Amino acid sequence: MQKKAFEQGKWENNYQMGIEEIDKQHAKLFAMARKIVQLHQDDPSSLQSNTFVGVEGVKFLKNYTIQHFATEEAYMKKAGYSAYVEHKREHDKFRDEVIPSLERYLEESNYSQKAVNRLTGVVLTWLVNHVAREDMAIVGRAVSRPRKAVETAKLEETIRNVTVDLFSSVFHGIVPEVVNSSYSGEDFGRAVCYEKSYYSLETRQKVTFRMAAEEKMVFCLAGQLLADAVSRMEELTYFLVEEFCSVLIQNLDPILIRQSHECAQAESRFLTEEQFGEALEARMPEFSSLFETGIGKFALCIDRRAF
Repeated sequence: MQKKAFEQGKWENNYQMGIEEIDKQHAKLFAMARKIVQLHQDDPSSLQSNTFVGVEGVKFLKNYTIQHFATEEAYMKKAGYSAYVEHKREHDKFRDEVIPSLERYLEESNYSQKAVNRLTGVVLTWLVNHVAREDMAIVGRAVSRPRKAVETAKLEETIRNVTVDLFSSVFHGIVPEVVNSSYSGEDFGRAVCYEKSYYSLETRQKVTFRMAAEEKMVFCLAGQLLADAVSRMEELTYFLVEEFCSVLIQNLDPILIRQSHECAQAESRFLTEEQFGEALEARMPEFSSLFETGIGKFALCIDRRAF
């Protein structure tokens, strides 16, 4: 039932805020990102095509953020929205940091296929997370963010709740259920495995995230974002996995490191299933759970250690 409900209609129709102008602008950005994908797929090896897609994509983003963010911010002010400052900070970061970073990467890579795929992956993932977690909060229909102070005794429960909340809010109709709260690497099917570590200089901790997701689940979720069938792992699909994991890490970081801190020396890589299993055998992580989504399983493993 869960899978059937998730597949009905377009994904973004579940996130209509009920504010006509803003909803139309969101739909336009979705259409732009998917147009980039289509143009890129039509002629992926052409430098001329990649350059056109990259230049026009960044130009659209710059113009879009000026118009769309101004519209949202004006609405929030008029409505007296209490989280206006935090919401605007997210807008400023995307406009002033994320877009320039993508533009530099495109230029430095001479508009490579990889850079164009990264542009699409970042934009789509940022959009679905921002609309589901930030914009829907304006109209009181978003899951609340985790707080900094969390009792240690409830840490594992909080990690699971935040993970479930993120999936259910970003991917409407997906409500993961924990099927193993002490997952130690048992095989659950062909999987995509990813690892990311970062350092907190203030707390002298290294935090390592590992996720393994069934391919069929990845294909289903990527297909919803791209509005097209996905049946194999390609560069863009890997970027979508990487960006979604980054969003999950951002949501979990406040409960893993309770004080304000800066992340440094982030390291990331995709793992083979064998490497994923070997990592768990070498050191059982602090937190390790297996989730069932109705369209496939995924494992989330988190470890913290002093350095």
